[in-house]
Amino acid sequence: MEPKSINFVAFYVDISKNTLNKAQKIAKNVEIDANNHYLNLMFKSVIKHHKNSNLYIISDENTEINVMNDVKIVRYKLDNSTPMLSRSIGWLKFLKENNNPTIFLDSDILIISDLSYIFSDTFHIGLTYRNSIKWPINAGIHFVNDINKELSISFYEEWLNIFKLKYSSQNVWGGDQDAIHRLLGELNYKRKDTYFFNLNNYIIKLLNCKKYNFSTNMEEPMNYIPKKVKVMHFKGNRKKYMDTIWNMIK
Repeated sequence: MEPKSINFVAFYVDISKNTLNKAQKIAKNVEIDANNHYLNLMFKSVIKHHKNSNLYIISDENTEINVMNDVKIVRYKLDNSTPMLSRSIGWLKFLKENNNPTIFLDSDILIISDLSYIFSDTFHIGLTYRNSIKWPINAGIHFVNDINKELSISFYEEWLNIFKLKYSSQNVWGGDQDAIHRLLGELNYKRKDTYFFNLNNYIIKLLNCKKYNFSTNMEEPMNYIPKKVKVMHFKGNRKKYMDTIWNMIK
């Protein structure tokens, strides 16, 4: 049987200077990918390792996006003044409308090797974790298996509802990660392996950020590929190293 193609789904909307300033008060190194250069690098890295993948960008109704022809832009009625809340709404809408295993990922990510094997296990949602007190789950990349579409949709509905009810004041930045932390509870985030746990009806697969969502410390150069790393995440001012790493792997 032919393996199922994987949906790789990014999110991008234009934001105002005022919205950017609000985000930078929470995470000072937030940057805008004005010409979609990083977005294109990310998709190139996906294609290198997943030639039969389906490529998507979720956006609002007005944002201009300059990406390669292989990428389908999916437009919803979203508010670009609340980008993180709109992203969570977009994720849910996309899952309701599409099938196949899905990877949601940020535009400042590079895929270093094939990720299709992740879906060979029995689980509903895959998340990357780290030993962090505030945000132990990083929403820069997460995995949705297709073994039970209704359950996957239900998980994202719960995640979004917690966001809206408890963290709506952080709709510009960070509310999604607070919400997922609240949903999962206090797990053992000091672990370093891949492990599974049951959350109500959901089987959750936890993958360590050091392998599946790697970033250096904020001021450390990110101009190398650590051994066994599958995904690199160039958050904030680390984006300047994306071209260097892409030239190493292309």
